[in-house]
Formats: sequence, structure tokens, C-alpha cells
Amino acid sequence: MLDLAKYIINTKKGEFKPDEYDDRYDAALAELVKAKMEGREIKAPERKPQGKVIDLMEALRQSAAATDAGGKKSGGKKASSSKRSAKGGQAEQRKKAS
Repeated sequence: MLDLAKYIINTKKGEFKPDEYDDRYDAALAELVKAKMEGREIKAPERKPQGKVIDLMEALRQSAAATDAGGKKSGGKKASSSKRSAKGGQAEQRKKAS
């Protein structure tokens, strides 16, 4: 596994030459400042339409309601009561042990 990691690192390593990279943000900002200084009108870029946002809690509630309405038992109360009794039993065992 270590050999594989070394191989991957060796194939990816190289010398970093920052002058080979173009900073588009810096260039766009410089153009925006220049346009503002010249008095040109600056238009905000159009936003891309966002996708449908899902409310996860509401989806969970609907799913739970559909399950309960379908005749299936959720088992939520039974599981929590058995957890309580298991915790209570463990506490009693600790009391007896000490």
C-alpha cells in the first residue's frame, strides 16, 4: 500500500510555476475597477436558476406519515422503551456491583 502511495505521489509531483497560471478573478476585478473609473455602466451578471431545494425534515415527516397510514407500525415507542429498560437494568447492575 505504501508503494502505491509513493508511486502516485511521484507521478503527480512537479515544479510549481505560478506564471503559467492565469488568475481570472484578478483580471475580472481589474476590468471592473477600470470600467468604474471610466464611468461605464456596470451590469451584474445574471444568476443561474437554482435547482429545486428539498426540505429534508418535511420529506421525512411525509415519509413517516405515509408509512403509518399504510398500516405498518413504526416501532419507535417500542424501541425507545426497550432502550430505557436496558439502561435501567445496567444501572441496577452497577449499583449491585459497587
